[in-house]
Amino acid sequence: MLCCSFFSSKAQSNTNNWVVGVGANAVDYFPVTEISDNGNTWGFMNEITNAKDHWNIYGPRLNVTRYWKNKISFDGSFSLNKITKIGDKVISEANYYAFDVNLHYSILNP
Repeated sequence: MLCCSFFSSKAQSNTNNWVVGVGANAVDYFPVTEISDNGNTWGFMNEITNAKDHWNIYGPRLNVTRYWKNKISFDGSFSLNKITKIGDKVISEANYYAFDVNLHYSILNP
């Protein structure tokens, strides 16, 4: 996926104004302020790579980027997910929608 993102990032220019992308998303609802048995608090990045126990992975992430002018681009994305676990607790499914809008400025010459 990383290689594909490098290739697609070079696709946008003055003559090719639109970029459409599809990706994946994950939501981590594991609490970061719990106190362990020995009195230590668990930090923000505790077990961030523990996808099986921590992450809720479900749907796609879709985004559209439009080059405007003077190295400025606008980006909008939509993500869909289902939350089935919060921390160690399994819950009934809850829908999770995320909408993002970004403004990009390229510091490099196209």
